[in-house]
Amino acid sequence: MKMNAKILLLLLFFVALLSGCARKVGPTEVTVVDSVRHYRPLLLGEELTMHYDVTNVGKEPLVVNDIQPSCGCILTNMSSNLIILPGETKRLVFTYNSSGNTGYVKHTIRIYGNVLPKGEIDLVFDINIMPPSADTPDYEELYNRQLEKDKAKGGKDAVDGNHVDYYTDEVFEDDNVNENTIGKTLREKANAAARK
Repeated sequence: MKMNAKILLLLLFFVALLSGCARKVGPTEVTVVDSVRHYRPLLLGEELTMHYDVTNVGKEPLVVNDIQPSCGCILTNMSSNLIILPGETKRLVFTYNSSGNTGYVKHTIRIYGNVLPKGEIDLVFDINIMPPSADTPDYEELYNRQLEKDKAKGGKDAVDGNHVDYYTDEVFEDDNVNENTIGKTLREKANAAARK
């Protein structure tokens, strides 16, 4: 019995000793390089790796309690119990998997900790996710193909065939052209192109 009392007393002594070691950490200030980002478009299913540099510019250590992305498609290998000392910079790495999204996507990654003013850091990014296609060219590709054909023939045709619903600067190079003759000039050019 005496031995159990000694062990209990020793255990209570260590608990009291260790409980005095805790230090209360106050709020701190941080800076994040480019916390709001706009990424280039990705094809559906591609992954994007994002690096955010977080610098503790305050006088207290930054203690990260939780990291919450707005989507399960954003993963990190960082621990939510991360500590960044004053003056220190840590690189946070996130991987975005575009498999579940199509079109314009905007996500926020919230990092909770002892951060001024509201206790969280918001990392925001947006991106356009494009579905893959066998061969659906965009207008720039169509224009460049047509331009190559036109250069080979030595002429200039409209991209969408012989129908022209737009005007170019060359219409205004003639001093006799005014607002009333623009439509007539465009029709004449379209008809001339159709005859070729």
